Amino acid sequence: MHMKYLSFASLVALTVSLCPLYSNAQILRERAQGFATESVDFSPDGKRLLVGSDAFDATDVTIAVYDADTGDEIYSIAEGVPVTSAVFSPDGTLFVEGYFDGTVRVRDASTQEIVATFGGHDSQVFAVDFQPPHGAMVVSGANFGDIKLWDVATGQNVATSEFGDGLFAVWDLQFSPDGTRIAAVGSKQVKVWETANLATGQEIFALEDDNQGNFEGPESVRWSHDGTMLVAGYDEGAIRLWDVASESLVSTLEGHSDEINSLDFLHTGKVLISGSDDETVRLWDLDTESLIATIEPAVPFTDCNVESVRFSPDGSRFATADCFDRIALWGSAQWIDVPTSISDDTFPTEVVLAQNYPNPFNPSTAITYTLDWSGPVQLSVYDLTGRIVSTLVDGVQPKGHYGIRFSAENLPSGTYLYRLHTGAELITRVMTLLR
Repeated sequence: MHMKYLSFASLVALTVSLCPLYSNAQILRERAQGFATESVDFSPDGKRLLVGSDAFDATDVTIAVYDADTGDEIYSIAEGVPVTSAVFSPDGTLFVEGYFDGTVRVRDASTQEIVATFGGHDSQVFAVDFQPPHGAMVVSGANFGDIKLWDVATGQNVATSEFGDGLFAVWDLQFSPDGTRIAAVGSKQVKVWETANLATGQEIFALEDDNQGNFEGPESVRWSHDGTMLVAGYDEGAIRLWDVASESLVSTLEGHSDEINSLDFLHTGKVLISGSDDETVRLWDLDTESLIATIEPAVPFTDCNVESVRFSPDGSRFATADCFDRIALWGSAQWIDVPTSISDDTFPTEVVLAQNYPNPFNPSTAITYTLDWSGPVQLSVYDLTGRIVSTLVDGVQPKGHYGIRFSAENLPSGTYLYRLHTGAELITRVMTLLR
């Protein structure tokens, strides 16, 4: 039996090879092949998951919001037109949707009411994003290469630029974390504009191929959380990381065999997740430039692309979506340590033992807990006879948020209890090992 304590001082990659794509995931939805979930995004507080999907008629669900903790659907909307991209606003009160018919809509996340509709694109919208930090602007990119900036309050198109003179689609785009720049991908380039100067059409810089035409076109792009790096996923399956200040290529990650549809950074900047047309999800250690894990289907599918991947804001989970309109939630601690830092205004005020994730599990699961004071802590796992089968933590810990991975490789299927004892508090929860 192997237990991995998650130290929040450093990130240590776990050695994981191939595993079935959905054996350790919580499945929120699954429909027949032909449908595809094109976009997933966590709310800023990590409590909701926004999903944008294909549609074949007016009754098909194209927008759905889920409770990220329970997996329950909060609501769904049938617009009758495929949604290619959907993103929460920085405060989580709104979300923006990009549509296959060229429209962009901003919706109230609570009332579901459309608060703005932008209709200036003449082709399919493939990517949308809200401007940090306040969400005053929305940017959208379309099939004919036009990038448009919209004022959410007035509904006005305040700037338009062209990517490659309209010859190349804008496949993906994103505001920088401070909102002052926009990165977009199309043709064989990653281009970056100053948000304030988008209307001039002059980018700050373009991250070109290797000047020998050996790079195929990029399909996805993402800023690091500190804004110093850009990562792009390419048609041939390579992932390239660029230093923004020097405009130089610093790393190439190879392993995928087909185009990269989606990328995301862990909030620490040390781990990258990628989803590809080769039907796999991969996790990468950026410090060592090495592969942590390849997550692939239990049964190979035909053209079942992984369309979208996203880490939750705190990194404790990630979401994946594929061509079966299958939406899956994962506990990150199955593969990686997730560091947690606590600032003065986020010190915990109570002791909490969270439900393990995933549950049921096989063979490992993540257990997280919160301490509101410093002192002795014991976290143990029991079978139903009351016998301790594993002691995960036994020592003194300061107040804070903690996580641990429990592996039940040598235990039989069944129901188990896990108990957190702090001296002042005794909390017990139930989990199920299902082989």
